[in-house]
Amino acid sequence: MPLGNEPVYLEDRLAGKTTSAAFGYRVGRPLAIADLALAEARAEGAPVSVDIAGERFAAGVTLQPAFDPQGLRMRGLRPVASAQAGGRRNWAARRRHWSIGRPWIGRE
Repeated sequence: MPLGNEPVYLEDRLAGKTTSAAFGYRVGRPLAIADLALAEARAEGAPVSVDIAGERFAAGVTLQPAFDPQGLRMRGLRPVASAQAGGRRNWAARRRHWSIGRPWIGRE
């Protein structure tokens, strides 16, 4: 599990270092934020490796959020399975019922 400050390599070239890392429970795998100096390493899907305690682990670069990149969950939309989509998940416009109270600002 990366903790931060681990070197990131693109092939055999040092591309940068991780700045922070944690386990992403929503995506089921470790996630790290990295400062990448090489322009080639900053491309979406670039195959990089992270050196953790002397052992390299394969990783990929993403410029999008790891979970819900369209922000549909916060809009009250949820994924549903579709038989027409071949078992893949797609997003349907099913609104959740949210209870929104009055704001605390200016409340006495």
